[in-house]
Amino acid sequence: MTTWRRAVAPAKLNLRLEVLGKRPDGFHELDTDLITIDLADELRARATGGDELRFTLGGPALTTDVPADERNLAFRAARLVQHEARARGASRVGLELELTKQVPSRAGLGGASSDAVAALVLADAVLDARLGGAWLGERAAELGSDCRFFFDAHSGRARCTGRGEVVRPLDAPPSDWWIALVTPDVACPTPLVFGALRFPLPALPESAPLGAGWTAERPAPRAGNHLQEAAFRVCPDFAPWSALLAAQSGAGWQLTGSGSSVFALFCARDDARAALETLCKDARDRGLKSRFESVVRPAGHGVRLAD
Repeated sequence: MTTWRRAVAPAKLNLRLEVLGKRPDGFHELDTDLITIDLADELRARATGGDELRFTLGGPALTTDVPADERNLAFRAARLVQHEARARGASRVGLELELTKQVPSRAGLGGASSDAVAALVLADAVLDARLGGAWLGERAAELGSDCRFFFDAHSGRARCTGRGEVVRPLDAPPSDWWIALVTPDVACPTPLVFGALRFPLPALPESAPLGAGWTAERPAPRAGNHLQEAAFRVCPDFAPWSALLAAQSGAGWQLTGSGSSVFALFCARDDARAALETLCKDARDRGLKSRFESVVRPAGHGVRLAD
């Protein structure tokens, strides 16, 4: 057997998410500003010399809703590489793939999409398939709406349109950003949230200017997320969190994706930590539970091979 190789699959935040309307294909037309953060899953892989795909899961964020079979995007991505490598003449395409979950699932953080891209890139490297960036990018776009972002945004920031697969890379976020991040223990299915949108929706402002010197007294303004109101309205368990966030509106908390994670941007770690502790204490006082809470930083990169 060959040596293990490793890939980093960072989570994402939607700094701004505008839903422009529903498309004839059933998807929604989006305009969103995305960054990656230093909360990341890790994938390891090695070639086994046979034809099989052995896929195992672990990590502190692993929950029962994360499948270990073809329902998992990372599994499907690795299979795509195996099949294409075989079609191009490879005789041995066996893989052993290990996914360590650090990113909460069902959280609006793009963990499954990032894992899928990491599996594509890692399987291509381990099998020495050399399928090329064009082929890998096309498969990423097919696997999921967020996947192309993780493949193309080498700086860790991009503006994405279409259903999310049209990616315009942007300069990396400033290094002095500190982000308070909380994932409430709330189920908020993405199809339910999109289905609850009430068109026409108001236009959103552009994302806040970079390096604006945000503090606890002057937090980053929320550029907005069209899914936030719908998520709070149709997910009953979100109602007490919605009230709590409204009471702390000065901190600039905003939903990422369709939830359930919320975040606030600052330019000092102490300010981000203070906002996080205040929200989490008030949540506990109200009997509300979270699955994840931390201060994170911009990653400054998309999915990448680590070794």
